[in-house]
Amino acid sequence: MACPQCNGEVIVEGKIYNQIDYFNPPAYFRPMYAPFYKILSSNIKFPNIFSACSLCGFIWSKLDAEAFKQP
Repeated sequence: MACPQCNGEVIVEGKIYNQIDYFNPPAYFRPMYAPFYKILSSNIKFPNIFSACSLCGFIWSKLDAEAFKQP
């Protein structure tokens, strides 16, 4: 696997934790310009598993592309 930003190959996998409670909450992606009435239904859940490039600091994850096609 290579970093999508710099093509570096020194990748570390991990999770993002809530620093206040230090538990592993579910992660959601919400499209930036979702209409107000669709805020909750536009959340796309994905696993709290991220990859980080130790060369440039870029982090990324993956979600189900089919979820964008839901009404």
